[in-house]
Amino acid sequence: MLKEKNKVFKTGIICIAGAVLAGMVLAGVAGVQAHAKSMDENTGTEETKTAENTNAETEIKEMAENLWQTQHGDGEAYKEETVYVLASADGSANEIIVSDWLQNAPEGFDETKTGLADAYAIKNDESGLYYQGTSEKELPVSMRVSYTLDGEKIAPEELAGKSGHVVMRFDFCSNQYEMKEINNSREKIYAPFVTVTGMVLDNTRFCNITVSSGKIINDGSRTIVAGIAFPGMAENLDMEKEVLPAYIEVEADVTGFSMEGSYTVAINEIFNGLNLEGVNSLEDLKASMGELTDAADALVNGSSDLYDGLETLYKKSGDLKEGVYALADGAGQLSGGAAELNAGAKELQAGADSLCAGLGTLSAKSSELNNGAAQVFRSLLATANSQLAANGLSVPTLTIDNYASVLDGILASMGQDGVYQQVYAQVYDAVKAQVEAEVKANESAILAQVTQAVEAQVRAGVLSVAGMTEDEYQALKSAGDAAADAIDASVAAQMQSEGVQQQIAAAAASQEEQLIAANVNAQMSSQQITDLITQKVTENMSAAESGAAQIAGLKAQLDSYNTFYQGVRSYTAGVTQASAGAGQLSSGAGQLAAGADTLAAGASTLKEGTDALADGSDALIDGVARLKDGAMQLRDGMITFNEEGIEKLAAAFEGDLKELVSRMQAAVEVSQDCHSYADSTVEMDGSVRFLYKTAEIK
Repeated sequence: MLKEKNKVFKTGIICIAGAVLAGMVLAGVAGVQAHAKSMDENTGTEETKTAENTNAETEIKEMAENLWQTQHGDGEAYKEETVYVLASADGSANEIIVSDWLQNAPEGFDETKTGLADAYAIKNDESGLYYQGTSEKELPVSMRVSYTLDGEKIAPEELAGKSGHVVMRFDFCSNQYEMKEINNSREKIYAPFVTVTGMVLDNTRFCNITVSSGKIINDGSRTIVAGIAFPGMAENLDMEKEVLPAYIEVEADVTGFSMEGSYTVAINEIFNGLNLEGVNSLEDLKASMGELTDAADALVNGSSDLYDGLETLYKKSGDLKEGVYALADGAGQLSGGAAELNAGAKELQAGADSLCAGLGTLSAKSSELNNGAAQVFRSLLATANSQLAANGLSVPTLTIDNYASVLDGILASMGQDGVYQQVYAQVYDAVKAQVEAEVKANESAILAQVTQAVEAQVRAGVLSVAGMTEDEYQALKSAGDAAADAIDASVAAQMQSEGVQQQIAAAAASQEEQLIAANVNAQMSSQQITDLITQKVTENMSAAESGAAQIAGLKAQLDSYNTFYQGVRSYTAGVTQASAGAGQLSSGAGQLAAGADTLAAGASTLKEGTDALADGSDALIDGVARLKDGAMQLRDGMITFNEEGIEKLAAAFEGDLKELVSRMQAAVEVSQDCHSYADSTVEMDGSVRFLYKTAEIK
């Protein structure tokens, strides 16, 4: 029901919103810029507006003052009030200016009785009294403006000149409320307002512009945005805030953010003229008729279903009679079979108990058997480890899990390729040790050579800074010139620095490594080393082949026992599983025996019942026939009652709007009380509208 209320009300409020938006756009918002210090040309205060701004602001002001003019009786005192709120870019009010037009003012009334600060009369003639002043009273509708740039919150003064995806959110809050009786409870009902926010965006800076609820108009060079919100209405009507939002969001992709500010009009006059008196009683009747219609439909459907079911039952009564006799015969057979099943279940239970006891005894020996087999396996592995160590093989200790991979690795190393790799590694290590010793013996010469080369580089850098060539330096040095001495001193100082010393050490180490690698590679490639490797491979292959045969035999023995060992483990695991299954079988056999007893007793009872049912089947058929005739009469009567009575009576009513009407009526009453912002010592009818102007962001 809540969704239907939301849909109905939203449709109506969108129509209102369309009128508001049309008025806002046609008011000339496109020309407004935020340079105005005053909203009224007659205030007498300092103004900094351009001619274009003056015209645009005048149009906005006239739109706000003339929007939804309220009709009232001739000769009655009536006040039309416009409140201008000059706000910062974040929506906080800086100055509140109140402009009033009082028609048919009481005798002796003047602007000093309005409660406004700095009040003064603008005009007083036959059309009425026009006066203006300022106020610091709390506004019935407050506004807060927030900004985000690429998803991050940002202060408006920091936003100027920035680029990225910008979201401007205008949140409105109704601050004026009254306590009203709604569904036997006291609730806050807020003064309902419609707010329309307009702004003009430069298309050279703003693109991909959207507004959460409102309208966008693009004239090619500028985009006019007008958004609408309804502060207080969602709470008043107990609706989802998405249906009647109290905020407006404007999004855009921006290059160099700059904006002239925004204008917002807040009014409540559209609610004041609604007259909902006398609706509640009609809605009560609609609700009752809806319930009555649903009940009548259910009765018609139920009586039809009853007749259809009884007719089918009557047609099948003959089959039922035959089935009852067949059921009686089957019940007799079931009773005899149940007795046989009961005897067999008892025999099965006795056998299962014996099997469970035997497997339990066997399973108790499984752990002992597994431990014994594992102990034998570990003894074999210990013997194998001793043999390998005695033959000089350094390998990981053999275990049940790794013996196969370790022995396969040994066998691989005893093949032609394995023996070659071992011999090559031994010769390579010997050659490298010899070469390293020779290079280390010449380490001082290598260091001196590297130092000389680095010194030449350092001197070249010093000469470059001094603007001197090597030949010029040598000439000065030959002549004993002090400049050459200065260069030598600078070179010497740099040579002693930590960085240069590290460079010399690294270069010397690198040269030594390169020299070692080159000499090792040269010797390993020599015919002498090649012949030596071939000779040693030939010598080692005979011993390797003999050892490989022994290792292969050892692995075969261990594999054979491992097959036995794994079989023992599988056997004991199977015994354990079978023992558990036998226990379940014994338990199930006991349940089957108990169930067989119950089945035998139930089958006997069923046979007695089916015999009695067969005896009463003729009486059942006669009763069903009479019940079918009565159901047909009931169905025909209910259809006539529904078509001739209920449906015609309910045709004039639909829906359930009682609660919505009650809440709307309360909102209208609060709105009618909110007809003036400024204080006044004279009671009179009137209307009030609010115009908010936010500061520019540049």
